[in-house]
Amino acid sequence: MIWQDDSTPAEYARVYHEVYGLLKSVDPTCQVAIAGVSQTTPLRLQYLDMILEAYRDLYGEMMPVDVWNVHGFILREERGSWGVEIPPGLSVDQGRLFEIDEHDDMEIFYEQIMAFRRWMK
Repeated sequence: MIWQDDSTPAEYARVYHEVYGLLKSVDPTCQVAIAGVSQTTPLRLQYLDMILEAYRDLYGEMMPVDVWNVHGFILREERGSWGVEIPPGLSVDQGRLFEIDEHDDMEIFYEQIMAFRRWMK
């Protein structure tokens, strides 16, 4: 997202590895969470898959995540538009094109939470 850290999957994996190691060295019992996924859409899940793949490529193991979390936003995925833009590292120009009046749609919210749960399995 251009309004946050705009990290590519490889950058995210490197920073996560450093922070995870630092936190666990100070307190091995601490729980480390990923940064909250803005919304569960195919583009965001593809971005997460790319992060996990980058971590495996860089460190030869699965990315250790103690806590997974997701925001329940319902926002537009489109370059140069309002919403959450396109995740870094993806070459598409648009994903889900939600409208403002869908931002509080509980069916979409539920669908996204369930999609994240399915992805976690």
